[in-house]
Amino acid sequence: MAKLSKNINVLCVGAGIEQLPVIKIAQKMGLNVTALDGNPTAVGLEAADRGIAMDIRDAAKVVQLAKEADVRCVLPVPLGAILTTVGAVNDALGLRGISEEAAQICTDKLLTRQILAKAGLPTPEIAEGSDRNSLLKAAEQIGWPVVVKPRYGSGSQGVFVARDKAEFESWIPWHLEQRQKCKESTKSLVESFVSGHEIGVDSAIVEEMHSTLLIRDKEVTELPFRLPYGYLTPSLLSQELHNKINTIMEIACKAIGLENCLVHADIIINSDKLVIIEISGRPSGFNISAKMLPAAIGISALEQTIIMNLGGKANFQILQNQGAVLRMLSSPIGSFVKLEGLKKVSQMPGVVAVESFLKSGDIVEKRRTSSTGYSVGYLLTTGKTRSEAEQLWNNAASQLKFNVD
Repeated sequence: MAKLSKNINVLCVGAGIEQLPVIKIAQKMGLNVTALDGNPTAVGLEAADRGIAMDIRDAAKVVQLAKEADVRCVLPVPLGAILTTVGAVNDALGLRGISEEAAQICTDKLLTRQILAKAGLPTPEIAEGSDRNSLLKAAEQIGWPVVVKPRYGSGSQGVFVARDKAEFESWIPWHLEQRQKCKESTKSLVESFVSGHEIGVDSAIVEEMHSTLLIRDKEVTELPFRLPYGYLTPSLLSQELHNKINTIMEIACKAIGLENCLVHADIIINSDKLVIIEISGRPSGFNISAKMLPAAIGISALEQTIIMNLGGKANFQILQNQGAVLRMLSSPIGSFVKLEGLKKVSQMPGVVAVESFLKSGDIVEKRRTSSTGYSVGYLLTTGKTRSEAEQLWNNAASQLKFNVD
């Protein structure tokens, strides 16, 4: 790991579980980390060299703090709508990284669709609405099945698939309730449902040059939620599809205006069409960027991005092509008591990382958002091949036992 000067100040916008690994990487590099979060109990605030509880949606105040702290780089972390704050800081201080304009495109799902369509890429049919009646009208005009989602937001919060009017009526109250939790969203989108095989893509942009780092096959739950719970690599796709994926990613990144950042994208392969359903100038969450990428390709894309955005020469050259499997852990529904076997599993062959974020008394609910599943925990294994990594994952997971009341 590169060792830099402790006198270099960097900023982490967000200090939750998802941002904690990046804070630790920066500190191991010798950097002085100031972390911000609206939650005063966020784990990263204590871990950082300086932790400040504040409204990170208030871009003007964050920019002022960054200027006073002589920040040289904003750390690359998984973020939803708050990505616009990162862009605002980069623009105001003249830092390398995603711009505010590009961040606004990435965080606005309607604007993203419009930009991609203008670039000639396939996109679902889409309409906007604010309440049950307008959303139902949009769904009936587009035709079932449809996807209903907040215009802004992340982590699959409030997202569901309605295959008919009855399913729409069953889940629209839940959707509207979830949408209220996202302060930026007062409107929702209805999209035509795209069926097919779903993959995740991790890329790096140096200046305007795009490089695909990893393509992951995704495992998703049954409808109506279609939540990702597993990621497997190397992908089983053909080289021809790999080339097509790289091409559309290049087009999309250029259209959005992404520069000097990591890129996360979700793509559905529908017959001969590749449809980008999400793309953002940020690293992937759920420890994909923090732990799965290094295990699979042999480099830390997060570390290299920090080096790049501090003005150094980054190296995103892939060093290996190992099999890797990352899945969310599954617990019975109820009041969590304890997890047995965690230490034993952490020492098993092929286990890169295993962790649960549940505390005694936490209520384990049915998985309806990505954050619900992530709180239960994850297990990452690696092997010489994908099959070996999957076998090691199954062996390790069988030794874990969740006890709930």
